[in-house]
Amino acid sequence: MIYGATGFTGRLIAAQAVTAGLRPILAGRNPKAVQTLSRNLELPWRAFDLGDEKAPHSLADIDLVLNCAGPFSHTAPHLGQLCVRSKTHYVDIGGELQGLEALQALHQQAQSSQVALVGAAGLAVLPTDCMTRMLLPGLPDASRLTVAIQYSDHPEASLLGSILRALLGMKHGIMVGPGSVATALESLRNRPVLRQDSHLCQVPWASRLLQRPIFRHGPALGVIFPWGDVICAAHSHGIPNVEAYLAVHRWELMAMKCLNLVQPLLRPKILEWLLQRAARHQYAVHFHEGARSTFWIRLENTTGKGVQGRMTHTPSSALAGYDLTVYGSLAVVKHMLEKEIPGGFTTGAGVTGSDIWRSIPGLQWHGEEPAHRL
Repeated sequence: MIYGATGFTGRLIAAQAVTAGLRPILAGRNPKAVQTLSRNLELPWRAFDLGDEKAPHSLADIDLVLNCAGPFSHTAPHLGQLCVRSKTHYVDIGGELQGLEALQALHQQAQSSQVALVGAAGLAVLPTDCMTRMLLPGLPDASRLTVAIQYSDHPEASLLGSILRALLGMKHGIMVGPGSVATALESLRNRPVLRQDSHLCQVPWASRLLQRPIFRHGPALGVIFPWGDVICAAHSHGIPNVEAYLAVHRWELMAMKCLNLVQPLLRPKILEWLLQRAARHQYAVHFHEGARSTFWIRLENTTGKGVQGRMTHTPSSALAGYDLTVYGSLAVVKHMLEKEIPGGFTTGAGVTGSDIWRSIPGLQWHGEEPAHRL
């Protein structure tokens, strides 16, 4: 089952699933929208809200649910709990810390029920998780992980700019879908989080920067950002110190600094209005042709010895830059349908192994790099 199938990413995944020979049940909250999509793809469908009393019955005969309905801080706790109760494996494409924490909290229940809860099986964590697993054998006593992601190396690429354009009702120059915009708005409720000595710590926006240049083109300033590795790397590998960064332009860095002043004024009603506005806005997602995403990690032990490496991803024009999430999540799903999977909370690469990156078109591993201290 694909829940949230009528969203931007859900539609892409559903169509690619059919191309790959799968016949998922399409599901979501809006019966009319789900039925229309199911008719177009010639697939069965169901409509239910996660809070409905009938929701557990909708999963009773389902082996696996792929959750594409964001914000995942809202849907992952409910759908994860439903999956544990119905003994249905769960996968999502999110990377929000609150959603991952909710799944992690269900770890023991999921183990007892032999249900796998797989979080962040998309762009936000999958490549960095693969690299961590590949590099960790070379530094098994690693106590620190640093992650940095550049969504696009195009000089005009801007995640913050895309969000602002979407909220202003503009139709062009937006490189993320409505669900991603809603997820970004949801993150404004909180501050970035890092892991320090095994504890999660909130820090102000733009309070930490990467001191060494990691990216050569496009937005190149690495600023602290709440990527899911802060949860996943600690759970999977026991790494006690984790920091994650996003590559931004200088103007975006200044805007993030201003966010610290504005954040206390963002009342729930204001955020809810912004979320509804983002959900209603229709536009064409545009990822600059030929642009690449870059994923970089560094592992370091207490003596300062380190290993590091990077992956790059060049998406096709057909999937508007969402190739990694589409192909990655379906690779995880296919593996889980074919293999016996142990119960509990884990990640996409935790289920499939680090070689999953080889099944994603356009994703390239550049090998281990000379390790320089940050």
